[in-house]
Amino acid sequence: MSAVKACVPLALLLLSSCSVTKMNIALDLRGSTLVFDSSDAYPVFDVVSLTYPGHGTAGAVATAYGAPVVPELGFQVVLPQYVRVKSVTGVAADAETIPGSFRLMPLQRPIPSLRRPASQETVALPEFVPPLPEIYGSATPYPPRLFAYVPRGTPHGDFNVADIVAYPVRYIPREGKLTF
Repeated sequence: MSAVKACVPLALLLLSSCSVTKMNIALDLRGSTLVFDSSDAYPVFDVVSLTYPGHGTAGAVATAYGAPVVPELGFQVVLPQYVRVKSVTGVAADAETIPGSFRLMPLQRPIPSLRRPASQETVALPEFVPPLPEIYGSATPYPPRLFAYVPRGTPHGDFNVADIVAYPVRYIPREGKLTF
């Protein structure tokens, strides 16, 4: 297991429906640690996680079974009642390429947690989902964007809450490169 510390300020742009307004938010990842490990079940692949000070370990995300699993950070922004998010864009300031070559673990099907029969000592892992060739053969960074807006759908009294997901780690599968 190895760790890398980095600082990646990310800028975020929110547009309201009242007028074309920008809201800039800086997501400061100084002190964050990337941790690399290998899966016990699939030691050929790297598993990367992100520890964010004061928030513990970031969640992991992939868009489909077989897609690379990368860390994600979810956060919320409180907005005035009549402000709606139209789009979210982001810029990675001072992103660094992490030394080394990586092959990130593809998202696997969940392991059923149902009780197993007493006669069965272990639970078999689901069949391995291979890496998606259209992603792992690509030179396009994955995930393709730095931020995503997750519509909540309901206002909260005198304010709205915008749920935003940041993808501070990006993977270039064909080259085995990670940026953070």
